[in-house]
Amino acid sequence: MRTLSLITHSPYIRDRIIDRLKWFAMCLLWKKIYWPNSVVKSIQRWLIDTHILRDRNIIIHRNPARDTWGIGWVVTWWKRTLSYAIHQKKKWKIKTLIAWPNISVPTKWSDIFFDKHIDYIIIPSQWVKEYFISLKDDIKDKIIVWPAWVEDTWISRKKTREILIYKKNCPWDLYHNICKTLDNLNIGYSTITYGSFESIEYQSKLDQVSWMIYLQTSESQWIALQEARIKDIPTLVWNQWYWSYKNKIRRYGDNISSPYLTKECGMFFDGNPENIESDIKTFITNLDTYTPSKYCKSKLTDDITTENILSYISDIICR
Repeated sequence: MRTLSLITHSPYIRDRIIDRLKWFAMCLLWKKIYWPNSVVKSIQRWLIDTHILRDRNIIIHRNPARDTWGIGWVVTWWKRTLSYAIHQKKKWKIKTLIAWPNISVPTKWSDIFFDKHIDYIIIPSQWVKEYFISLKDDIKDKIIVWPAWVEDTWISRKKTREILIYKKNCPWDLYHNICKTLDNLNIGYSTITYGSFESIEYQSKLDQVSWMIYLQTSESQWIALQEARIKDIPTLVWNQWYWSYKNKIRRYGDNISSPYLTKECGMFFDGNPENIESDIKTFITNLDTYTPSKYCKSKLTDDITTENILSYISDIICR
């Protein structure tokens, strides 16, 4: 029987206290940050499900199995958890270590995610994989692209013409021009700003609108967009075509702002003031052709993504 240990937090009290303090500090800046936790729940919801694992002969532990020679899986947005797992690997407590950088994105080749004791790195999208490789080419065979998924919360609702503007990180001029254009087109809208709402509020907003404009510079996957699409809400996404850190461009890409946006889910727009009105009109014209929920359910459901990651794990174990 093969063993998989799911490590979500370092067991050391000092590490837990520091992480809690950091989380509290973040909550002072933002009302609620729940998407990282949603990613963890996505794994726990399905990987712990014994009927899926029975045929694969794999046992899942929620915490490190100290007396087993198995697979160590790290789901973390705190690097201390990964440091703990690396320490366990050095002590031969973990045979194969799989790291998952959920939020932390490395900015240099010496980052902890490139530690030689890490056997595999799971990242959420292709452009992030390309970025990792650009920092350290010899890790390309270690990287697995795997998107997490969200629960299907779609409910039957009455379609309205009102839309939702999701504002996370964008120039004020862009947001102002979009609002002005919507006013000129007599399209009602409401705005929700990242960090100022809780999950239930966002879900309620989604149930009241027919489509969404999403404003953010870059995303590795972004659960918020997936939560909209599973509710069959098309998304018009601003894309600046690159990711930057500390005013330095780190990566160019065609889908930096939304890695899983397809023609079934919506369209990109470049934010050029001269094109905003025509882009919105084009999007509205094609509104009835978008089928985001159908696409998500065929490509990114819990069942499909879990089957994919279990296939990866089975292959790794058998090597």
